[in-house]
Amino acid sequence: MLTSELYPLADEINTLSDRFKILNTQNIFEKYREKLQQWRLDCYQKIDYLFEQKCQELDRRLTEKVQKQREEIDRILSKVTELIHEQEATQKDIDLLTETIHHLQINQINFYFYQQNNGVQKLANIAYYRPYH
Repeated sequence: MLTSELYPLADEINTLSDRFKILNTQNIFEKYREKLQQWRLDCYQKIDYLFEQKCQELDRRLTEKVQKQREEIDRILSKVTELIHEQEATQKDIDLLTETIHHLQINQINFYFYQQNNGVQKLANIAYYRPYH
C-alpha cells in the first residue's frame, strides 16, 4: 500500500528534474555577474572620487603651509633690510631674527622629514577614516 504513494512522489521528482534541465543557469549567472560588475564599477568610481578629494586636500594644505613660510621669510627679509638701511640694529633684534630663521629652518627640515617618512601614511589614514559622501 505504501508503494502506491511512491508513484506520485516519483512523478513530482521527475517534473522537478525536468524543470531543472530546462533552467537556464547561464542566464541567471550572467545577471548576477552584471550586478556584481556594476557594484565593482561603482566602487572604483567612489575610490577615484575619494582619491581626487584627498589630492586636492593635500594640494591645498601644502600650498597654505608653503605660503605661510614664504610670508614669514618675506617679513624677516624686510625687517633685515630695514635694520641695515637704518643702521639701528640691536643685539636683541639680531637674536630675535636669528631665532626666527632657526625656527623656519627647523620647520623646513620637519616638513621635508614629514614628506619622506610620514606624509603618505598619514594621508592614507585620513582617506581611510573619512567616508565617501
